Amino acid sequence: MKAIQYTAPRQFAVVDLPKPEPGPHQVVIRVKACGICKTDLTIHDGSFLAKFPLVNGHEFAGVIDSVGSAVTKWKVGDRVTADNTELCGYCEPCRSDKPLYCENFNSHGCNMPGGFAEYVLINHDKVFALSDKLSFEEATFTEPTACAVHGVDRIAPRFGDSILMFGAGPTGIILAQLLRRAGQFPALTGREPRQHLARHGGLQVDMELHLGHPAEKNSQVFHLIRSFLPHLFRCGRPLPRPCPFIVPRCLPCLNHFSEKPLPFCKIHVIILL
Repeated sequence: MKAIQYTAPRQFAVVDLPKPEPGPHQVVIRVKACGICKTDLTIHDGSFLAKFPLVNGHEFAGVIDSVGSAVTKWKVGDRVTADNTELCGYCEPCRSDKPLYCENFNSHGCNMPGGFAEYVLINHDKVFALSDKLSFEEATFTEPTACAVHGVDRIAPRFGDSILMFGAGPTGIILAQLLRRAGQFPALTGREPRQHLARHGGLQVDMELHLGHPAEKNSQVFHLIRSFLPHLFRCGRPLPRPCPFIVPRCLPCLNHFSEKPLPFCKIHVIILL
């Protein structure tokens, strides 16, 4: 099969590799589409979980090409996508129902063969069916959508909360759409040309963020937070630096600098730059 294989950071080529064969509890997916994530850029430079040689790509969709002898749920031709993680199931985090903290964490496209190939081998329990209404290109957004759903779970928005989001990239737009469906109306910042994508998805980009030198970016972030949360700060009192404005919320820091205790609602500041 044809595949894109990295042999070292920044060193890759289209190569011929053996087509994978499924074990008893595995399936082989013929890849129809695979997305490019910012994680792929970090893997390109040799960071994150990168382990070479590597076929990267973790946002893929396709059809079942073959199934293992013990697989009964899936059949050849099924349209599917897959969870890219492979977890051991026996370490302490796995046995404590915290599988993504697995001490033996593996991920297709990061330190295991991924989706930038004609075929990819996946455990049968990591496979999910696709609706016929979804194209394979649309289905590549399943993994980033799952990440955004996890973000909503972590944020746990309630009626009356205020949300300020920095970043109108793909995951940011998906997260903003999910928050809208949850009854929230996040104030979204972004930069061209991403703003038109957000507006096309029915979102309002309230502020434009110009990214340049890191110091300039930090200045904009603090200015926008002050603009969004003017009632929180004493007149002339500078914002703390650094301010831990990370998911799920930045209130412990902001409350320290407010004139009076915050109301029952929460303010969430989300950075997705």
